[in-house]
Amino acid sequence: PTFSLVNEYHTTTGEVMYHFDFYRIKLESEALDMGIDEYLYSDNYCFIEWAEKIPNLIPEKHSIVNLKVLENGDRKLEIYM
Repeated sequence: PTFSLVNEYHTTTGEVMYHFDFYRIKLESEALDMGIDEYLYSDNYCFIEWAEKIPNLIPEKHSIVNLKVLENGDRKLEIYM
């Protein structure tokens, strides 16, 4: 099956956001080959799933967003700046 490593979205105010899904990548070099550094330093929002697959490429200044499903089915959003 095909999948997108990156999807581009536009907010209602015209800002650009990128969503990355690195579940299927094996090496950090794959992210470099697709130009991840240009996205990360573009001054646009970048949301990365499976960021642990590219630990050496994540900028020093970043935030972490965790979404947890609680036992009762509710969701808890945690943001670490």
